[in-house]
Amino acid sequence: MRVTPTQIKKMLEFLPLLQRTMVILCSLTAIRISECVGLRWSSISWLENKIYIWQRWRWGKIGKPKTLASDSYVALTPVLARHLELWRKETPYAEDTDWVFASEKTHGKTPRFGGMLVRDYLYPAAEHAGIIFRQRDGSYADSTGRKVTRFGFHNLRKAVSDYLNEGKKADVRTIQDTLRHENPDVTLARYTESSLESRLAAQDVMADAIFSDLKRVQ
Repeated sequence: MRVTPTQIKKMLEFLPLLQRTMVILCSLTAIRISECVGLRWSSISWLENKIYIWQRWRWGKIGKPKTLASDSYVALTPVLARHLELWRKETPYAEDTDWVFASEKTHGKTPRFGGMLVRDYLYPAAEHAGIIFRQRDGSYADSTGRKVTRFGFHNLRKAVSDYLNEGKKADVRTIQDTLRHENPDVTLARYTESSLESRLAAQDVMADAIFSDLKRVQ
C-alpha cells in the first residue's frame, strides 16, 4: 500500500510524542521496526550525523541486523536529531545505555513491543490520515475499497523508497544504501558506496516532503 509524505504528516498530528518520534524516525531513515526498537542512545552519533544499526529486537531477544548490508548506519539530519533530542528530554530512560524507546512496563529493561504500537496507534493514525478506512465489520480497506490485511511500520519504510524514486530525487545507489538492502544485481554491486552527504541529502528531501517548511519541532 502506498503512503505519501503528506499522509505521514497527517498521521503525526494524531500521535503522542513517543509514537510520533518513532514514526518520524522510521519515515526519515527507512529503518525496520525491529531496528527502531533495538536502538540504544549510544547508537546515535550526534557529531558524526549517523545512527548505527548494530542490532535489532525481535521476538523478545537481541539479534543481529537482518542482513550484512543492514549492519551499517543511517543518516541523522538536524531535523531528525531535534525530534530525537525532544524525546530524550521527556523519557525517564535517557542514559546512553538505555533503550531509545524503553518499555515502562519493564522499567526500561526492554524496549517497547512494536506489534502493540501498530494496532493501538498506527491504525488509528492512518485512519485519521485517510490511508485506511474502517469497515462495518471492523476490518479495514484502502481508498479503492481493497481489503487491508497488513499495515504498519513497513509501509513507512516503503514510503521512503517510493518518494525518493519519484522524479529521481535520489540516485539508485543512495536509495539502496538508505534502505540498507543487499545488492539486487551484479550491476549495482559494482557501484561504490554512497556518501554520508548523499544520504543526508536524501533524508532532507523526505523531511521537506513531510514537514514542508516546518523544519522544526512542533
